[in-house]
Amino acid sequence: MIAKLNQIDINEDIFDGLGELKNFEYDVELIENPKFVIHAAHEIPMSKKKAIKKELDNMVKKRVIHKCREATDAVSPMVPVERIDQVATRVAGSKRFSKIDQKNGFWQIKLSPRTSKLCTFATPWGRYSYDRLPFGISSAPELFQLIIIMSEMFEGLEGVEVSMDDILLHAPTEEKLKEITDKVFRILKENGLKLNKDKCVFNQPMVTFLGHKLSAEGLHPDESKIEAIEKLQRPHNVKSLQRFLGMVNYLGKFIQNLSDLTAWHL
Repeated sequence: MIAKLNQIDINEDIFDGLGELKNFEYDVELIENPKFVIHAAHEIPMSKKKAIKKELDNMVKKRVIHKCREATDAVSPMVPVERIDQVATRVAGSKRFSKIDQKNGFWQIKLSPRTSKLCTFATPWGRYSYDRLPFGISSAPELFQLIIIMSEMFEGLEGVEVSMDDILLHAPTEEKLKEITDKVFRILKENGLKLNKDKCVFNQPMVTFLGHKLSAEGLHPDESKIEAIEKLQRPHNVKSLQRFLGMVNYLGKFIQNLSDLTAWHL
């Protein structure tokens, strides 16, 4: 069945039931005597290189990572995690937007039998084991794995930005947005994935993505975040002050001389 949502033709099958990522099974354990692989770096578009290198330098400065100068058994290719300022640069020139949400994104990833046994929980009615990846694990490998899967799935497709299980589609015209949507839906269907219809928005002049508003006019703050800051009580200790400054920093790019203003109040 084909439905028309905001002038975009959508195959309703993409919303039915829970999807399952094809040809993938998550295994949390290492096999005995594993064979490690050395991967070469992925090619990075010239337009993204400067921003990515700047972020790497920043992570080194913060001691999140360090430059490795010795041989290692395994090397994985870098998968850049999108930042809103990077996305905003690529969205420039777009006037129509869609945001599609995967239906229980983690639950569309099947677990191996032995991983399923490790994801067992007790209830008053007995014990249950997850057959799909539970979101509640909240560990870096699971999050990183989902980012890798989604990034590789849409690699090289113009007008598509991926953040976990949210996918932003953008184009200068409705016709181009429809073309991109058709490609994305075909890829999702080929990979056995489903969407959450209630959380998808199609063909809009403005959408919320990565906690910001995106439109043809550029990047805007999310009003809900501003409201949350305005409702905060005046900081009364170091912890509450750090929380306040952390929330204000979200709006840093929209506030002139933020460092001077916060230094004054300190």
